[in-house]
Amino acid sequence: MRIIITLIFLASLMIFSANLAAQNFDHAIFDELLQKYVANGLVDYQGLKAEHES
Repeated sequence: MRIIITLIFLASLMIFSANLAAQNFDHAIFDELLQKYVANGLVDYQGLKAEHES
């Protein structure tokens, strides 16, 4: 019984820490890339590659 309680506690701790990490993650850079290189569900791979190479 003690092992089950310990496992439940560890699982809940992992879920809590994952949620906390997701809340503190800044998506601004990814959002900027999506706004710049995605239109109508299509990705401008050539534009993305050209910026990466420069």
